[in-house]
Amino acid sequence: MTPTRALTSALMLSAFAASAAFPAACGGASSTPANPAPNDGLSVAARNCRDDLALTAAECTAVLGLALPDTLPPARGNKYGDDPNAVELGFRMFFDARFSNVPDLRCATCHLPEKAFDDALAVSHGKVVLTRNSPTILTAAWMQSYFWDGRADSLWSQPLFAFENANEMDFTRLELAHTLYVSPYRTKYETLFGPMPNLTDTARFPARGIPGDAVFDAMADADKDAVERIAANVGKSLEAYMRKVAVGQAPLDRYLLGDRAAISEYEKKGLSTFVKAKCINCHSGPAFSDGKYYDMKVPVLPGAAADPGRAGGVGVLSLNVFNAQGPYYDHDGSPPPASVPASVATDPTQMGAFRTPTLRHVASTAPYGHNGFYPTLDAVLAQHGDVALDAEQKNSIMVFLLSLVGTYPSRPWSDWPAR
Repeated sequence: MTPTRALTSALMLSAFAASAAFPAACGGASSTPANPAPNDGLSVAARNCRDDLALTAAECTAVLGLALPDTLPPARGNKYGDDPNAVELGFRMFFDARFSNVPDLRCATCHLPEKAFDDALAVSHGKVVLTRNSPTILTAAWMQSYFWDGRADSLWSQPLFAFENANEMDFTRLELAHTLYVSPYRTKYETLFGPMPNLTDTARFPARGIPGDAVFDAMADADKDAVERIAANVGKSLEAYMRKVAVGQAPLDRYLLGDRAAISEYEKKGLSTFVKAKCINCHSGPAFSDGKYYDMKVPVLPGAAADPGRAGGVGVLSLNVFNAQGPYYDHDGSPPPASVPASVATDPTQMGAFRTPTLRHVASTAPYGHNGFYPTLDAVLAQHGDVALDAEQKNSIMVFLLSLVGTYPSRPWSDWPAR
């Protein structure tokens, strides 16, 4: 049995045991009578929160803020984020191993549709065994920064790091352009983004290279720009596809929108405990992540070096031509994200700090932590030593987390393309 299935089975058994103590929860339906309609100025959802969860008005405001909207936020810096042609191009490239120098390695290797767009490994495997856990992309459209250290500030720039990581796909932006040029996708790309330059001229466009390589740095500025624009457009197409695999609303969301019977009484108990234990202070908003970075003292894996986390990611972000201050970020009239102060790199609180992970679909994305150190949710809760919870409270939280499994993306996007 996989860790995820073992975890889910254990939690379901816990939920069943708990239902004996909470008969109203049997069958997962609430026995709470229909709401009266007092003239208290509260919405149905706010009144349900107050009455069911025994929370303060401020706490209920935070709880209602967890609801997943039924529409996606705008694709930041990407005017092609909802273009059907970009979606199709990104879909094909996501599953295509030609865009990698490692045999049979592709974007989908670390984000498998049959594994909640995760890989179920403690740390992912690329050209070598890597050092970090691969997050699910089911909630990526709602996040504000990417990677555990925030080195990418848009969803479209994130995959470009994976291509060019020498330990991961070991590809370069020149190879990306050349491979696209001779691929079946060139026509679709040019229909969407315009003609590609004559990449058969290898004097102008060497076969391989990134900034810092002598052959790339020697290229004419206009040719470097042409290659980097191709890379950016590939990233924007991949984002368009990833937006199609955004998870849908879960039973919890239906409850937060006013359906009092959408989750069981025991799940409501877990939600109330989740709030009172202040878990919601960090796991907030529709993605159950505040997008901030904390040093949770996750142990270093045997033989691994200490990971600088956010302190190291800041420098990478500032030097990335594909960041929100760069020339390839599409502006829609709203200001781009502000640049991250360089002082973050020397802030002691950011050394070894990692982004708050999403909790949506968390039952399907074990193991946990930036390096996959924790095999189960119970181990994660035990690590939060500042949260004093007894066994019953922990169990109620874990059962509540099962209600965060939302509607899975629809086909064809949630499956491998026909090959």
